[in-house]
Amino acid sequence: MIRFLIHRPIAVIMSFILIILLGILSSTKIPISLLPDANIPKLDIIIDNPGDTPEDFDRRIVQKIRNNLLPVGNIIDINSYSDITKGKIELFFNYGTDLDLIFFEVNEKIDETLSSLPSTLKRPKVIKSNLADIPSIYLSVSLKKTGSQSFTQLSSFIEEKFKNRLEQCREISFVDISGLAENTIQVSINENLINSLGITLIDIKNALQNTNFTFGNIEISQGHFMYNLSLENGINSISDIEKITLAIGNKIVKLSEIAKINNVIESNSEYFYNQNKAISLAIIKNPNYRETDLTSKLNDIIKDTKEQYPNISISKTKDQTIILKATLNSLGTSLFLGILFAILITLFFLKSIKNVVLIFITVLTSLLIDLFLFYILNISINLISISGLILGVGLMIDNIIIVLDTIEQKINILKDIKEGSIQGINDIITPLISSALTTCSIFIPLIFLSGIAGVLFYDQAISVTIALVSSFFVSILLLPIIYVLLNKSFTQRIFNTKLIPFYEKLYHKIEVNKLITYLSLTSIVILGVVSFIIIDKKQLPKLNSSELAFKIEWNKNYLNKELIDNSKEVITLLQNNIISSEIYINGQNFLSKTQRNTIENYETNFILKLKNESVKEKIKKELHSYLEKKYKNSSLRFLPEENALNAILLNDEYNLKVISYDKEVTSEIIQNQLKTIHPDLISRSVGASERIQLSIDDDKLLIYNINKNAIVEFIKLKLGQEKIINLNYGKNNTPVTFFNNRENLNSLLNSKYTTEKGNQYALKDIINIKYEEHKKGVEADIGGISDILYIKTENPELIIATVHKTFPESPINFEGSYKFTEQLYNEMLYIIAITLILLYLILAIQFESLKLPIIILVEIPIDISVSLFVLYLANQTLNVMSFVGIIIMCGIIINDSILKIDLIRKLYHSGTSIDDAIHTAGKRRLNAIIMTTLTTLFAVTPVLFQNDISTQLQSSLIISLIAGLSIGTLVSIFIIPVLYKKLI
Repeated sequence: MIRFLIHRPIAVIMSFILIILLGILSSTKIPISLLPDANIPKLDIIIDNPGDTPEDFDRRIVQKIRNNLLPVGNIIDINSYSDITKGKIELFFNYGTDLDLIFFEVNEKIDETLSSLPSTLKRPKVIKSNLADIPSIYLSVSLKKTGSQSFTQLSSFIEEKFKNRLEQCREISFVDISGLAENTIQVSINENLINSLGITLIDIKNALQNTNFTFGNIEISQGHFMYNLSLENGINSISDIEKITLAIGNKIVKLSEIAKINNVIESNSEYFYNQNKAISLAIIKNPNYRETDLTSKLNDIIKDTKEQYPNISISKTKDQTIILKATLNSLGTSLFLGILFAILITLFFLKSIKNVVLIFITVLTSLLIDLFLFYILNISINLISISGLILGVGLMIDNIIIVLDTIEQKINILKDIKEGSIQGINDIITPLISSALTTCSIFIPLIFLSGIAGVLFYDQAISVTIALVSSFFVSILLLPIIYVLLNKSFTQRIFNTKLIPFYEKLYHKIEVNKLITYLSLTSIVILGVVSFIIIDKKQLPKLNSSELAFKIEWNKNYLNKELIDNSKEVITLLQNNIISSEIYINGQNFLSKTQRNTIENYETNFILKLKNESVKEKIKKELHSYLEKKYKNSSLRFLPEENALNAILLNDEYNLKVISYDKEVTSEIIQNQLKTIHPDLISRSVGASERIQLSIDDDKLLIYNINKNAIVEFIKLKLGQEKIINLNYGKNNTPVTFFNNRENLNSLLNSKYTTEKGNQYALKDIINIKYEEHKKGVEADIGGISDILYIKTENPELIIATVHKTFPESPINFEGSYKFTEQLYNEMLYIIAITLILLYLILAIQFESLKLPIIILVEIPIDISVSLFVLYLANQTLNVMSFVGIIIMCGIIINDSILKIDLIRKLYHSGTSIDDAIHTAGKRRLNAIIMTTLTTLFAVTPVLFQNDISTQLQSSLIISLIAGLSIGTLVSIFIIPVLYKKLI
């Protein structure tokens, strides 16, 4: 076939040009994102609390839903949390689960449960988590000149104009808002006056509701025509409320005579940017558009808005598109440098400008073919696929160099350009196929990794495979044709031979001192075993960032003003180390999937941009010390940086959960016991809160002849907790409530309830109060209601053993991300075994031998040992990334041994002595092996010098790859021939 194609250069070149054009076109269509498109394997069920205590809410409602969801398929964990406002059930699934089907199944289970739940309960919401739902950009909008009324106007502007303008952009899917000022019309009653007139709060409520009504959609005929009949709503403004009348005997009283009606601005959920009150907007990108398109469009809108409204300040507080842009730029730089270094290496060894041009053309062609295949296979440009492509560039240059080196050696022997090119391709095609198969085979088991590892490395495995396939066909089809066109006549090829004397000298020493060589290799393997035992083992590398996010649970029912003051004190404490700050106080109004809406009442969420990432640990210690001294009841929890990567990793600082089902053994008791044994242990449990327990004296109700439901309704009205009506006030739907005097309990207790007979009784004579402290929420899992202690530890086994020893009789379970780490390492051992079996089978097929593959695979334990030792010296951890680097290294490095052994066997079977065969093959393959190793190393090394998420994620992979390749090259050149000779 090669002979046929080499005589038809125009047809071959035109065919490749066609594919190149398709690649260029595809490059403009491929989606660009930070991570591969994937669902987060998690569903959230949100349930509104109808007013129960957290304990009763879980028992009456949440537990029933939770239990009915247990049969749903592929669940690996189920947790629930219930507080005074809502309940949340979290369902965790295996990665790869079809969440669309599960979503319908979960909704069906909820529908089945509704019949056993209170009829007044709103249907629970099921929320599916997807990376596309994570906000790409956060905006902070504030006023340069502040005022309470002007902030209300700002809220109206954001909700009615700015939000709509943003959502009109095709690139924006949804705009989420938190921190808006909310209008409420409060009716402040003169209670002394209404008591003297014999009017009750319920009378006023009924008057408001009777005045505010809708007629409905009714048609009426007149003559030959039909008309829609409507009756104008009775209440549309504050003045309408003031005109409401109540009949008292023979006298008519207007509401304005007995009450003041005010438009009150309430904002229980506060947001501050750099300690200024602001509104937070989360921009969710349309997944069908590129991040760069979103940034450009948003910048234009912000610029226009600032020009039209100069008093409005708009700031980007977080921009994930910057992370993506920086990551792609750094990876692009690494790709460019990798190709540049490969060209320089080729020029140094092959000493030909024409060969450099040839490599540039073939590499560029392979890359464009890769982009075309990316588009066909629906793979996006993301940090995983690009990192795979960078690795693939090194491998594709390896293929090109090997083919080029073989062709030139063959031309020197045959003294003919075309015939040398044809025979060179025929000689190298078998080991090239074998090398490609061995490299591709190492990625097959990686695809079957469970959890996040499988999701992350699917794109990388496909990227490398695409690069190998494209470079293989470019090397054997296009390269020889271009080579022939660039070299019209034969000239003696000059090779760099400076390394050959060094190689021969060192090989001779190794062959003479075999015992010392074998002992050295054994020592390396032992060192690798020791390194494996002592190196820290993690699920994934730690991602550093200059952002610090944390949540303070104050565990005290502070007034809103106090919460704001306390939160600003924390910012003042850290002011010297931060660039900007965001504060979210009390529960948030975000609808989208974000960690910013996980806070509850009497909590503050802080997001700080630090001047220097190195001060992060210092700040953490300062915060712990400050809160311990000033707010002893508070608890502090640090959160991962909010981005797509941490969302898909489901990062949590606390990797061990101690779950107690024993009511006598609470999380506080476990925590105190553990602290005595491990004083530096970092742990937390659900925070506490204070509440006032009201109890109605039923005996007094009977004595005073008071209806219990009526007194409950009276208390709700007094507390402003009951929305009386809604009215269209301005452009918004505004609730109307009675004035709520939250700050004065005595005012409530002294309030007088008027019976139907006109008798009045103070509430303090009817109800009893009791102060009590309780947990803010109730936690539960598959085992039922539990008390959970969250622990951050490097040695979960030690903590588990301590708990078992301290509480031997108590039903205590242990969960957490440490289990996923254990599962991951079990899978790693399984994948290593599968990889070795695949490599052995491929090598056995190629060499038609059962013994020869063992010789080649002997170098793998040596290479792995060096990789582990270097990881330890570099202060890296053994994680899924470094493990994948080791696996990739194993597949790449045996290619050198395959090339050398293949040539040795051919020479030996042609009648050459074994020593001459090894000597000749060593010299002929030396340059190719060193060049391929250097090109692969230089392709990946530039990534280490970048400073972005991709570098942090890939650094341990690259370090293990570099270390293994470096030692593996030496083993392939010097040790494998010695072992082969011994076998022969």
